[in-house]
Amino acid sequence: MDSIKRKRTKLGDVYAIDLPNGKVAFGRRFKDGCIAIYSYIGGSYEDTP
Repeated sequence: MDSIKRKRTKLGDVYAIDLPNGKVAFGRRFKDGCIAIYSYIGGSYEDTP
């Protein structure tokens, strides 16, 4: 059985969200636990805002 290591999330981390059209949206984690979603849509994970 393989063990899965969890990466601890930190404030200010940027998250990539796969969209149905194959593009990627991005969001950032804030102190109060919410995530703000950028209006920018990238073509890949490396195409961060």
